[in-house]
Amino acid sequence: MQTITFSKTTAHLALSMDQATNDREPLLITRRGAEPVVMIGLTDYESLLRTVNSLSLPDTPQQ
Repeated sequence: MQTITFSKTTAHLALSMDQATNDREPLLITRRGAEPVVMIGLTDYESLLRTVNSLSLPDTPQQ
């Protein structure tokens, strides 16, 4: 995962967004005095949500 500063992200927002979606690699965005955030493409985010949802389904009863 690549790390980038908030100021660099804002200065090159479109490039950062393209990198997150085209490379399919999350960007860790650091902020001075605040918790960092992760930027990922929508496709990867939706995939993560599907995985979380499928893992949180109750087990099917065994017969």
